[in-house]
Amino acid sequence: MKSKGGKARAAKLTPEERSQIAKKAAATRWNQALPQAICGSTDKPLRIADKELECYVLDDGTRVLTQAGFLQALKS
Repeated sequence: MKSKGGKARAAKLTPEERSQIAKKAAATRWNQALPQAICGSTDKPLRIADKELECYVLDDGTRVLTQAGFLQALKS
């Protein structure tokens, strides 16, 4: 039933109103601050067993591995 309500609302809006709503939503979504890497570098890799992976830690605590580094570790 939710989709019916959304479709009915969209049908009542003018193209300009729909455009304004979409622009506001996009601005809200894309204007959020991106997390910054607080540590990690290519010369200090993450070691798992005998493998080394390029790893960074973001300011929110999330650990990030690069796809290239991950695939390289799988190959070796």
